[in-house]
Amino acid sequence: MLFFLVVLWRQTIRGESEDSHDFQVKALPRSLEEATLRMMRPDSIAREPEIFGSEFVDHFGGTRLHEVKVWNEAVTNWEGEFT
Repeated sequence: MLFFLVVLWRQTIRGESEDSHDFQVKALPRSLEEATLRMMRPDSIAREPEIFGSEFVDHFGGTRLHEVKVWNEAVTNWEGEFT
């Protein structure tokens, strides 16, 4: 999760202007899926070669999307008892 926070922080700071008090603050993602999709956008700072690069972002993001898919398809013991 720290990885996503660093990337999002860098994206927020990137929009900073000459006046250090004039920048846009973006809300942090509320889920792993939302954070992954934001990181995988074509304009994501994570894709820059000096950060992670597109190859890493595509691979790592793909594994996170798979994790979300498996999690969403799972039925927990609690769900099994009450559904």
